[in-house]
Amino acid sequence: MMTSSIKNWRRQKISKQFLGKIGKIVTWTQIFSAGNDHKTYSPYFVAMVEFTDGSKAYGQLVDIPNDRPQTGAAVKGVLRKLQEPTKDEIVTYGLKFVIAYNF
Repeated sequence: MMTSSIKNWRRQKISKQFLGKIGKIVTWTQIFSAGNDHKTYSPYFVAMVEFTDGSKAYGQLVDIPNDRPQTGAAVKGVLRKLQEPTKDEIVTYGLKFVIAYNF
């Protein structure tokens, strides 16, 4: 049975509320040994982010300019590819975070 990319996006209701929002890194870690779906991305950083309204989300940090992220740094929720295409050639997109400049 083939899964559509539209169905995948509709399942991500929580992620959508954080797209474009600015938050601060509360804590972070680096993943060296990733699961099968993410092996091509390791090592990579994952962070817990807190927003001004008190809500929190976690996700991968991408496009980090330094060797490592800084706790307290401002980040912005963005839409990025989560994993390589499935056997049905469906690409799953979701929430990741980039450093937010000028904040």
